[in-house]
Amino acid sequence: MHPPSFVDDGNVLGRKTAPRYSKNVVSKGFRGFTRLSELQIPRYVLSSSAGESTDVLELHCSCDASQKAYGGVIYTRVVKDCNVEVNLLVSKSRVAPLTKITMPRLELLGALLAARLASKVKAIVDLQRPSKVFFWTDSKIILHWIKGSSKR
Repeated sequence: MHPPSFVDDGNVLGRKTAPRYSKNVVSKGFRGFTRLSELQIPRYVLSSSAGESTDVLELHCSCDASQKAYGGVIYTRVVKDCNVEVNLLVSKSRVAPLTKITMPRLELLGALLAARLASKVKAIVDLQRPSKVFFWTDSKIILHWIKGSSKR
């Protein structure tokens, strides 16, 4: 499976118009994406060796935003016999809408994205042992909005 290569000489940025490609080149490039949803990469991130029980499993969720994009990320922190292992589990980002949105609202969208990611991860991982979920942000505005009245 090869993604389409639409970059000529490594530089398309700065052009006023996109380069023209034949329909055959474009359709051939996108044919590899039709089965992308079937791609599975098994990985075991909850412990250093499969089947081994852990003492502590924590999910650490973080979010952030800028004028152009917002996103969230989840790391697992596994403690087994005083050994700590941290792994990136999942991340997701979104491009900010074209309509002008304030930074606090973009930060809130990032927090919502991280919360939804955490909800999906908890359902998929099926946490059966006591575990902790931490949410991290650098925005005090998010904390005030979350703690504030739901009538707003």
